[in-house]
Amino acid sequence: MTLIRVTVEKRALRAMVKFTAKDDIRYYLQGVLLELGADDMRLCATNGHMLGLMRAPYADSDERPAQAGFEAIIPGDLIKGIKKPGRRDTVYLTVELDPVAGTIYLIDGETRSSAKLIDAKFPAYRFVIPGSRGDKISGKVAQFNPEYVYAFLEARAELGNNLPIVTIGHNGDSGALVTIGRDDFVGVLM
Repeated sequence: MTLIRVTVEKRALRAMVKFTAKDDIRYYLQGVLLELGADDMRLCATNGHMLGLMRAPYADSDERPAQAGFEAIIPGDLIKGIKKPGRRDTVYLTVELDPVAGTIYLIDGETRSSAKLIDAKFPAYRFVIPGSRGDKISGKVAQFNPEYVYAFLEARAELGNNLPIVTIGHNGDSGALVTIGRDDFVGVLM
């Protein structure tokens, strides 16, 4: 397999890292999944209690993988090194994946950072998204850790919308659907 090169919004990566685990024995939860599909790519992160998922279109210059469904887990520490884009900065960076060497490169203008991809299988995140399997959302009120709710507010601010609005679709003892006012984002509080 050859080098895969895609363009990703800096803010999206910085927002997704808000949902990663901190110092968890499940080391694969300390990174962000980059899933390359046939028509778009997805960024997903979870700490086991909350989940953030973003869809992003491919740029015209992106080299899509030959086989849709390619996955790579980007280390969270590498993403945390991405500077928040200022008004005059580019808002995108290039992600180069070398599946053979298991290496990822983040290229931001003249700056090139690299790390080893996290060598693990990311959890099957689709199964925890309420309504994704045809199940009904109960609406039964639940209580959530305020720290996790705040992570959604931080992600919303990172994505460029500073209105402190997060909508939680209560679902009793099951995962609650969370929206932050963007059609390309879905969240879950468990």
